[in-house]
Formats: sequence, structure tokens, C-alpha cells
Amino acid sequence: MMLFLMALGMLFTTLILLGVAGFLVFAERRVLGFLQNRLGPNRLGPLGVGQALADALKLMSKENFVPDFADPVLYRAAPVLVAFSALASFAVVPLDHHFSWAGNWNIGLLFILAMSSLNAYGVFLGGWASGNKFSLLGAVRAVAQLVSYELPMGLALLGVVLLSGSLSLNGIVAAQNLPYIVLQPLGFGSFF
Repeated sequence: MMLFLMALGMLFTTLILLGVAGFLVFAERRVLGFLQNRLGPNRLGPLGVGQALADALKLMSKENFVPDFADPVLYRAAPVLVAFSALASFAVVPLDHHFSWAGNWNIGLLFILAMSSLNAYGVFLGGWASGNKFSLLGAVRAVAQLVSYELPMGLALLGVVLLSGSLSLNGIVAAQNLPYIVLQPLGFGSFF
């Protein structure tokens, strides 16, 4: 029964995350439209709120095409790996003082960094499995960019780990008497 409730909670959390992602895409499109002196999405629903739902429906109705020269198993596995690495990192985020879906891990922050690093493998796998040399070159460039972002992010989080004395997300939150953004403004800027 506990396993069923945990799986149901993970499904619920995933659906919430995907809904938030849809809203953030809508907000980004509205802000970009405003910055470019145009309306942005405004056709579907009030203020274009239904545009994100229409885009999601359009993406789900697209044909699942695999090029002839691509490795079909790896080609289909690459986006799954990217989505898994993004969503799995939320398993250790504490929902209250004592509960997260994967439990209170002592290495929760390290797990989040590992999952964000796993994203680069999915991007490279997608470019390599396509069987196209230009896709492979683009994937190599994208992976180099992703890896170059990981070093400043890790160094920015190192200050938080040193201040809190813990890699546990619950321990980091509990150790904050004063918000770490006040104590580490340079680290926050680098992380942001």
C-alpha cells in the first residue's frame, strides 16, 4: 500500500511539474512578445492561456519518425533519458520537514547534481544515435555548453554546503538562520 501511495505521489508531482513547465512556457512567450512589441499568444482562451495546451496537444499528435540511418532504440531512449534526469531530481526535494518521495538522503544535493549531469548524456546520445555527422557535432557542442555550466553551479553550491555542513536538503534548509542569498550573494549570482 505504501509503495502504491509513493507511486501515486510521484505521478502527482510529475503532473504538477509538467503543468508548471507549460505555464512557464506561456509566460516566456508573453514576455518575449511584450519585449518585441507584439502581442504574443492571444488567440486561444483569455489572454492566450490555452496556447500552451494547444501546443502540447499538437506535439502529442505528431508522427513518431525515426530516420532510416538512425539507431531506433538509442534514438528513442535519448529524450526519455533527458526527461528522466530532469524529473528524477525532484524526488529528493523535501515537501515538508521530514518527507520527500525518495526519503531524506544525506547526499540529496549530490543526487540533484548527478541527475543534472545525466542530462548531458541524453543530449549526446540523441546526436550520436541519429546517424548524422552534423547532429553529432551539434550534440558535442551542446554537451560542451552543458558541462561548462556545471562547474560554476557546483562551485556556487559548494558555499552553501560549507555554510550548512550538510549535503542533505533538509539539513541545508534547517541550518539557515539567515538566508544564504545574504551570506553568499556572489554564489547566488553565479548559480543564477
